[in-house]
Amino acid sequence: MKSLLFPLLAASAFLARPARAQTQFEVLVVAVPEKWHRDCIPVAKESFQKLALHHQFGLTWASDTAALDGDLKKYAAIVFPEHAQRGAKRGQRKNFQDYIHAGGGFAGVHMGIATKREWPWYEQLVGRSFRIHPCVQTAVLNITDRNFPATMPLPDRWIWNRRVVRNSTPRWLPISMWSDRG
Repeated sequence: MKSLLFPLLAASAFLARPARAQTQFEVLVVAVPEKWHRDCIPVAKESFQKLALHHQFGLTWASDTAALDGDLKKYAAIVFPEHAQRGAKRGQRKNFQDYIHAGGGFAGVHMGIATKREWPWYEQLVGRSFRIHPCVQTAVLNITDRNFPATMPLPDRWIWNRRVVRNSTPRWLPISMWSDRG
């Protein structure tokens, strides 16, 4: 019996593979490198990979808009962390629109919602167009509605030092802001 124990243990160790749960859904991230935000793409990719592993979803990372040519129905969501919509060709835009109209999910992150008004349908999807990207400003932020879920963990008042991007149709959280630059 002892003579069989070692070969059985060795075989089971060799054949054993870590159990892996099935992915819940698939996400396509279209991150097209461009002049101003090229350096953040590797950080975003690593972050999305960690999220996918932790939350057990499939991730397809694309560095160009050719990913919008294929069948998008397999994706639960498409993410544009940067300017992907601006490089999309007419057929890719139509394919993306059909995907959204069929109930596909979408998230535009940072400049992923900056349209510069060259694609009106997309501007309607994200709800605004990019107007101005001013210098870094210091602002005093005050919570105006404590019952709004996004403001619950925030202090009543704090100093914020960031660039405040202005859009064509501002939508505000229940926070008031004062800045010496308007």
